[in-house]
Amino acid sequence: DLHSFPTRRSSDLLVTDFASIYNLKNYRNEIIKIEGFGVQSTDNLIAAIEESKECKFANFLVAIGIPGIGKSMAKTISKYCVSIKDDRNIINQFIDMAVSGFDWSILDDIGENISSSINAYVSDNLSEIKPLAYILAIIEESADVLSENIFGSKTFCITGKLFKYPNRDKLVEDID
Repeated sequence: DLHSFPTRRSSDLLVTDFASIYNLKNYRNEIIKIEGFGVQSTDNLIAAIEESKECKFANFLVAIGIPGIGKSMAKTISKYCVSIKDDRNIINQFIDMAVSGFDWSILDDIGENISSSINAYVSDNLSEIKPLAYILAIIEESADVLSENIFGSKTFCITGKLFKYPNRDKLVEDID
């Protein structure tokens, strides 16, 4: 849970919003002292957080937790936003569109309720989302790359041992 990362004193939360996750490196010594953590696990956590600063825009959309937005809709929104030639950072562009009441239902598979949900969520959580535009480096993808899913809307059940992939998540990432 984003708002309950343990600390030595329960009144001092280290994680209070999305952006504060990226400040955890400043609390390395405190995190090491938390039960269940140590030097190695703390350093692994900090390294993973730093690595997460570079992400695909569709993954960002899923990660911020907009109700009703999964991978497929996030890719649709990402493809559309990438196709707009704009000088703004793509996160700021998306925020501005949502806050101004953009009609996302013009995109495939997005209805009026989801469109309203996107705009309401961004508006209601602007103070948490906006700082990420200056923290994250969005990996640029062309609109063509985003639409190149040769598997379309197929559903896969991954079973058995994996030999060429370290885990199922990596295989799913390649299928998506």
